[in-house]
Amino acid sequence: MIEDSYMGSMIPVPNLTGPVLACIIEYFMKHGQPSNCCPTAPQELEVKYWDAKFVVVDNDTLLDLTCAAHYLEI
Repeated sequence: MIEDSYMGSMIPVPNLTGPVLACIIEYFMKHGQPSNCCPTAPQELEVKYWDAKFVVVDNDTLLDLTCAAHYLEI
């Protein structure tokens, strides 16, 4: 299978720490769900509030998230 060929492969991401990667995965879990494709007004409001809370981090973490997003082209 295709998936098997990628097992054990590494994707180099310079200066990406575990906590920052965890934040990125958390973001994708919230925004990558199929139910978010055509959200209702309450869902949009919930995601808006979630996003506002998501970026309430110290400046260093926010910079790390921004750099990781840029590097990963997301």
